[in-house]
Amino acid sequence: MSIQENKELIRRYYGLDATSDPDLKHYDEIHAPEYQAHGVTGDMNLLESKQTNLAIFAAFPDFKFTVEDMLAEGDKVTIRYFGTGTHQGPFMGIAPTGKKIVLKGISIYKIANGKLVESWGAYDRMSLMQQLGAIPQASKK
Repeated sequence: MSIQENKELIRRYYGLDATSDPDLKHYDEIHAPEYQAHGVTGDMNLLESKQTNLAIFAAFPDFKFTVEDMLAEGDKVTIRYFGTGTHQGPFMGIAPTGKKIVLKGISIYKIANGKLVESWGAYDRMSLMQQLGAIPQASKK
């Protein structure tokens, strides 16, 4: 696939997840069966990744992604994004708070044969936990 086609796959992935497919019906179309996600909390296979995303949409049903930057070279696409949503369901042991959150992160995707085969991602987990009230925010002096 060309760099442009790889970027379009990522746009499709974030567009569908963020707006029209919270049940992730398209997930298997976009991801290869051998997909592996690597993150700060460990590695996940395709099923684990899908379950994690479903949990996010259950906790934040109005969650929307905005891709701020996208860079591509060869078989990899990197994005810098933010997401917004309202905490309306349990998340990581935290009862719904009704709070609006902003989540910032960076992800790198490897693509083969028109499907996502691997990803590496990091997001600002500390800020998320502070926004949800699970961790106190540092006082400003």
